[in-house]
Amino acid sequence: MDNDTQRVLEMLSEGKITVEEAERLLEALSGHGPTPDQEFRPKREAETPEDGGQEQGGEHGTGEPIGPGPGIRMGAGAFVSEGVNIPAGSVIGMGANIGEGVVIESAIEIGVGAYIGEMAHLMKNCRIGKGANIGEGAKIGADATIDLGASIGDGADIGTGAIIGTGAFIGEEAEVRPGTHVPTGGNVPAGAVW
Repeated sequence: MDNDTQRVLEMLSEGKITVEEAERLLEALSGHGPTPDQEFRPKREAETPEDGGQEQGGEHGTGEPIGPGPGIRMGAGAFVSEGVNIPAGSVIGMGANIGEGVVIESAIEIGVGAYIGEMAHLMKNCRIGKGANIGEGAKIGADATIDLGASIGDGADIGTGAIIGTGAFIGEEAEVRPGTHVPTGGNVPAGAVW
């Protein structure tokens, strides 16, 4: 990930810019959208999907494939570490970053600017929102939802069907029990059980 992309994602995580502003900046940096000083216009259905991605097999300006395998859509600036298996049908948003050793059990949606730390385990049908940060070795249970800008600490365990609200913080080695809901802006301290 280049320095400009990293700065945009940092501004997003710090709340200095909105997700929409981050998307526009990342598009401009990648050459796939309006520059920041151009007027923004919503995309029509016939255009590239709202995640900024294209299905594998398409060509990026350099003629290189933009996804890790058939049936996978990746947005501009997304990065998947070598050896990570991304199931067909997955959508990886612009600027998302998936670290080494990550396990993804089924097709997944990973939002724009999300970060998945090394050795994280994403179980079946979980959803990772825009700007979310999943720490190293964290486990995200089946059917769990990690909303916009939420942060999951290293080694945290998010139970099956749990919902982590927008901007919530889950500390290192914390546990969120199956089916529970951490509200918007909630804070689960390191090692705590929710």
